[in-house]
Amino acid sequence: MSSNTIYGPMDNIGKLRGVNILTSVASSGVTTYTLSAGKKGVMFQNSGTKPVFFGDASVATATSASTTTGIELFPKDVITFRNVTQDFVIGFRTASGTTQVSVLEYD
Repeated sequence: MSSNTIYGPMDNIGKLRGVNILTSVASSGVTTYTLSAGKKGVMFQNSGTKPVFFGDASVATATSASTTTGIELFPKDVITFRNVTQDFVIGFRTASGTTQVSVLEYD
């Protein structure tokens, strides 16, 4: 069984909202994404070629601040948030240059 295959009845999967690309995730600033309460799930994949750090809206990398406040997400890695109970903001930033993060929401 592949780890990236979803098994289960279609009515449990929910409505897919599509894959979107967060543009210009860069070291010069934080790119944010707001997750809304009531979502069954939101997946983020680092679809670029450089590591990206994620955290709150003020996420920092070791090169952008004296300490790293984000969690590193390597290229092709995925993070998933399920059963979102309250609105919150997630921030993304690279240590240098730019990269892309893909987003898949399902209600």
